[in-house]
Amino acid sequence: MQPSRATGQRKSLAVATIFIGICLGLGACELLTRSFAHLRAHFNRVTVVYWDTRQGADCYPREEGTELPIDLDKEEGRAAFQRALPYLRNLYPISQGPEASLNEMVENISATRAVPLLRPVTPLCVLFNSQPDSPRYIVSPDHFKDSIALLGDSFVYGQGVEESRTFTRQLSDLTGARIHSYASPGDNISEVMRQFQTALSEKSKFHFSRIIYVFVLNDPGMPPELKNQQNQIDDFMNIRWAAWREHESFIFRTLGDLSEYSMMAGLLLDRVLTAAVRRQTIQWYLDIFDSRTNPLLERTFDAISSMNNEAHKAGIDFQLVVYPLMVDMRHYPFDRIHDTIRELAAKRGIPTLDLLPAFKRDHNNHRLVVHSIDGHPNSFAQGIAARATAKYLNELKRR
Repeated sequence: MQPSRATGQRKSLAVATIFIGICLGLGACELLTRSFAHLRAHFNRVTVVYWDTRQGADCYPREEGTELPIDLDKEEGRAAFQRALPYLRNLYPISQGPEASLNEMVENISATRAVPLLRPVTPLCVLFNSQPDSPRYIVSPDHFKDSIALLGDSFVYGQGVEESRTFTRQLSDLTGARIHSYASPGDNISEVMRQFQTALSEKSKFHFSRIIYVFVLNDPGMPPELKNQQNQIDDFMNIRWAAWREHESFIFRTLGDLSEYSMMAGLLLDRVLTAAVRRQTIQWYLDIFDSRTNPLLERTFDAISSMNNEAHKAGIDFQLVVYPLMVDMRHYPFDRIHDTIRELAAKRGIPTLDLLPAFKRDHNNHRLVVHSIDGHPNSFAQGIAARATAKYLNELKRR
């Protein structure tokens, strides 16, 4: 009996030693990760909202290459933030993580109290104003001779871009036209059709000579099975870190949970997202523009055609402008989708400008996105889009 008991004790000791060694190894890896690894911010941007909810700021983690108008680590940035938003109705939470200092929504807080909560994790901010007379919606230069209505979503609205550098403002500066944007973040073809009807009803007020629908690749109608997949991908616009804790994949769920406490888990999650989720996201977009997987695709372009026809009956020109996603322009994965869009539009006689060639030509390896956790076009990208659109409109006038 004694030898077997000794053998069992040795096995138990070996197992305990291995377990302790694994724990120590993981602890050492965690320390090394925190000391040396570059981890993409694994929490979402923070949105702070002023009392009327239509004014506020989006704040982002600091990262190399990202510059936003307000830096809370600088005295002038803090002063600008407090002047614009002296009192906050809501301060929406950052997704939890090892660096997070804010994990619950804070309500009714002064800017002087909010800034210390924001600075450690999201010090880079851009103000927004969603009131009807905001420069995000109406730009009216002196002595304008043309009036344009813009339809679209966050790309036109300017998510993460200061008001003076949005697509709307830069297009107005280049054309000298008064521009009224009806675009709103998150809108797709259904909401754009309502935007169109509003613009048409205000024709006599603004004297529109042109309506431009700035089309983005996630705009088409889609069946529920495709729509539901959007919450499981990043769609190259919004990085949904919190969603991975509820993902159907055990690996994603586990890494999502652990990333609340471990930077190493966050690093692994980052790498998994970069590879696996990128493939899923690309396939999701391809499925949207395949009539076999998306029976609503043709109906989407029928709706755009009806807007084109209705505008012409009202004596207003209509153009479709296709805005590419802000991914690697040297190896852009959606050329086939842009071909499909142009074909569907041409078949219906919809005048179309595809901005993809301008981006491939003019990006010059420059950063195109607001932030690594926000894939919306930054001010540089908005400039490429505005210049290409202005050139197109000038060419139309010469015809």
